[in-house]
Amino acid sequence: MTSSKIVIKKLIAAPVAKVFAAWSKPEIMQHWFFPPQMDWSAQAANEFKVGGWYTLEMKGNDGTTYKHTGEYKEIIPNKKIVFTWNSHVVSGTLVTVELHEVAEKTEITLTHDLFPNDEVREKHQNGWTGCLDNLQNFFQTKNTTTDSYHCKIRYRAPIQTVYAAITQENGLKNWWTQDCTVAPMMLSSKSTFRFGKTFNVMQTKELIPNQKVVWECVQMHFEDTDNPKLDNTDEWTGTTLIFQLSQNSENETDLHFIHEGLTQHLACFDLCQSKWDYFLKESLKTFVETGVGGPYA
Repeated sequence: MTSSKIVIKKLIAAPVAKVFAAWSKPEIMQHWFFPPQMDWSAQAANEFKVGGWYTLEMKGNDGTTYKHTGEYKEIIPNKKIVFTWNSHVVSGTLVTVELHEVAEKTEITLTHDLFPNDEVREKHQNGWTGCLDNLQNFFQTKNTTTDSYHCKIRYRAPIQTVYAAITQENGLKNWWTQDCTVAPMMLSSKSTFRFGKTFNVMQTKELIPNQKVVWECVQMHFEDTDNPKLDNTDEWTGTTLIFQLSQNSENETDLHFIHEGLTQHLACFDLCQSKWDYFLKESLKTFVETGVGGPYA
């Protein structure tokens, strides 16, 4: 083995948690993990844990499939992933992906080591450069606010009432879920919301009284035996919930809600879209207007 290795740095316009998810979730990997060439595609599967495996099949525009496999050697959430990399031209090479937050963006440092010769190394240099360009493009085109779930609703209630309903535990328990632990609303505070065995942890990122509330999902576990493709997934992690309030009149409030990152390429999109439609357009609406909502019990 030659001692030469690849080291590539790339700044991605997305939070660290979202970039980490793009490297760890096969349903996202298949949208970017291939050269940025016309009509290329990918299929991915994995068992994302130390000692777990992954399989990545890149399909060229001529129909040829290039299979890559490996084992996860080290995983530090939102910081580092180390895995072996095997293909038809290499075996036992090692890839290290390190993530660092830079002004709400993510700097990726990718190191690929243990190449058999410089020719193979150069081909992988070009391949990784193209893949990272693809990842950057993915976040610019696939995971934008305009592609995310959003809705606008008008409530017949004062803006202070609506703001309280989305920031206070008593309010959230009466329209979203009765099983929740809501921390006093301040920047970086974390609250937990449970829906049976499914739960999510939200961290407050922005708070403007009676105007705006922003949460980032920092942890999520989805468990539903009736939906095998969703069971044990955490697709919400790294997504952002934005509640933007405006006063239409003294007793009317407009809510513009965006679940940034909840896009159609996620397996849970259809289910979550229907749930948000219910909780925001029906449960929260009746709660702020009548005092009685329909939360998950």
